Amino acid sequence: MEGSRSLEIVVVGAGLGGLAAAVALSGSGHQVTVFEATKELLTAGAGIQVPPPSTRILRSWGLEETLASKITIPMTFAFRRYEDSRLLGAIPLNPFCEQRYGAPWWTIHRGDYQKVLFEEALRRGASIKLDHRVIDVDLSKPTVTVQSSDKVETYEADLIIGADGLRSRIRTAFLGDTDPGLRPSSICAYRALVPLIAMNANEQRKPFMDPTNTNVDVWLGSGHFILAYPVRSGPEAQYNLVLVHPEKDEHTRHDLPPRFPRPASVPEVSAHYVDFCPEVKSILSQVVGEDESEYWIEQAALAPKDGILEWKLSDLDDLPTWSSADGTVIVIGDAAHAQRPYMSAGASTAVEDAVALAEFLKAEHLA
Repeated sequence: MEGSRSLEIVVVGAGLGGLAAAVALSGSGHQVTVFEATKELLTAGAGIQVPPPSTRILRSWGLEETLASKITIPMTFAFRRYEDSRLLGAIPLNPFCEQRYGAPWWTIHRGDYQKVLFEEALRRGASIKLDHRVIDVDLSKPTVTVQSSDKVETYEADLIIGADGLRSRIRTAFLGDTDPGLRPSSICAYRALVPLIAMNANEQRKPFMDPTNTNVDVWLGSGHFILAYPVRSGPEAQYNLVLVHPEKDEHTRHDLPPRFPRPASVPEVSAHYVDFCPEVKSILSQVVGEDESEYWIEQAALAPKDGILEWKLSDLDDLPTWSSADGTVIVIGDAAHAQRPYMSAGASTAVEDAVALAEFLKAEHLA
C-alpha cells in the first residue's frame, strides 16, 4: 500500500508464540527476523491441546488442511475416578465447540504444531535463525546482540519482541530489578508417551486410542491427576500423558539435581499412582520417551531409557508493564503473562498475543 510503513522486527524465541508472531507480522507486511538459541526445533513435552481461540486463528491463516493429518479431534473431556476408571462426568468438546464458538478443539503433538508454524513463517518471508542466542539487549537503539556458533553480531530493529518464555532475558532487560521472575508452584508434572502399537496390544489400553471415539481422559485422585489423549494419526499415533502430583511427595526422588525438566523413570512415576486403576497401571507400564530431546542429549548420563521428563509448574506475577518506556521492546506469551499449563491456556494466549499485535501494527495503520 502506497505510503504504508514496514517495520524491521526482531522476535526472540521460536516457540509457539514466537513463530506465531512471525507468521502474523510477516503477513501484515513487516520484515521479521526470529532468533532461536537451539540448533534444531526439538520439542520436549509431547502433546498439546489447541482450544477454539487458537484453531480459529490457524484456520484464518489457511493452515487447517496442512494440520488435518496431524491433529486429533476429541469428543469430550471425560473425567474418571482414579480407583476404577468409572466415568464421573463429561464436558463436550466436538462438535460442541464448533457449534458454540465457531471453531473446534484439537489435540496435536507440539513438535508438529511448531513445525507447521515454522514452515508458514518462512513461506510468508520471515527469516528464522537457529543457533542464535541473544546475549544482550540495548534499549536505547534498540538492538540485540546475538551469539552464534562462529560469531557475535548486533542487530538493530524498529521493534524487539521477547517471546522467550518464563525466564525471559528481554523482560529483564527493561524491568531490571523489578522483574519478579518466575513463581514456582508446589505442583510437578511428568510428561510421557505411549506408542500406538503398545496401546493396541492390550484390551485395557486399546479403547483409549479408538479413532471413532477419542477423548481427553482425566483420572482424578487425591492430590494427583492424570490427563491423557491421543496425538498424531495412523501408525505414528501416540497416547500423550500428563501426570500431575505434589512436588513434596513420598515418592518424589531427591537424589537428582533440582533443575527442571529432569529425567525420571517408569518405577518412580508408577509409585505416585500405585492406587490408580488397572487401566492406568497398564498404560504406565508401556511409557517410552522421545530420544530427539535436546535435554536428553545434554543429560545423557542421568537419563534413563524410559525417557520421561518431570516439570515443575510455574507462572508469573503480574508485571508493571509489558514494554520498555518507548514501546520498542515488548514481551508476549509466557514472557509477559505465564500461566500454569491447564487447558493449554498459555500456548493459546501466546498465539492470540501474536495476532493482536499484528492487527495493531498492520502496515496501513503505520502510514
